[in-house]
Amino acid sequence: MIERHASKAAPHRGGFNALEVMSALAILSIATSFAAELPRGVLRRERVKSAAREIQSVVLATRMEAVRRNTKVVLHVDLEKRELVSWAERGTPNFVQDPDEKTINRYGIPGAVLFRGADGRIDGPDAVSFDTYAGDRRLADRLVFDGDGSLVTPQAENSRLPAKPRSYGPVVPYASVDCPPSRCRGIFFSDHAGGRPGRNLFRVSVDGAWNVGRVSLLKWVPPEEGGNAGETDFAPSPWRWVD
Repeated sequence: MIERHASKAAPHRGGFNALEVMSALAILSIATSFAAELPRGVLRRERVKSAAREIQSVVLATRMEAVRRNTKVVLHVDLEKRELVSWAERGTPNFVQDPDEKTINRYGIPGAVLFRGADGRIDGPDAVSFDTYAGDRRLADRLVFDGDGSLVTPQAENSRLPAKPRSYGPVVPYASVDCPPSRCRGIFFSDHAGGRPGRNLFRVSVDGAWNVGRVSLLKWVPPEEGGNAGETDFAPSPWRWVD
C-alpha cells in the first residue's frame, strides 16, 4: 500500500514590503513627471508653429484678395481684440474700415502666442510694425496691399525694411535678415509659458525690393544660439528652439 503524503509547501506571502512600495512610487513619480513635461513642451511648440503659419496665411490671403479685386485691401492687426481683420478700400483710400466696407476675413489670434517686439515689450508699439500712412500716425498696426500685389509702404521709423546679416552660415542662412528693434517692420510674436513670454520669437513680414509682396515667416536666432553678435537675426526654417 502506497501512502500519499501532502507536501508541506511554505505559505505564500502576497504583497510588497514597505521598501519595495517606496521604491516603486519613487520610480513612478520620476517617470510621470518626465512624461508629462515632454508632451507639454512639444505641445507648446506645435501650437506656436501652427499659429505662426496661420498668421502668415492670413497675410498671404490679404495680398491675394487685393490682386483678385484689383484694389487696395487692408489687414488690421487688432491687439486689443486679438484678431486680424481685412477689408477692401472703396473710393478714396483712407485705410480705415468704413461702414460700407465689408469684412473679407476675420481671424481670431490663438492664445498660444503673445505679440511682442524684438525689444521684449508685450503688445507694445513695435509688436506690429506697419505704421503710419498718408502721414497719419494713427494709422498703425495694418498692412495695405495694392491691386498689383505690392505693399503700400508704411512710413514710420519702426517700419523700415530689414538689413542683411553681416555673415551667413548654417544657423543664419541665406533668406535671413537683421531686424533691429524699433527700426524694422514685421508682425512679431512669441510663445509663452504661464503668461511669461518665451524666447521663441517669430516675425511675419513683407520684404524685398520694391515691396513686391513676398510674405516671409522667420524666427529669431539669439547670439548665444549662433546669431551674429550685435545683430537681431531672423532665420527661415528649419528652426532651432530655445527654452
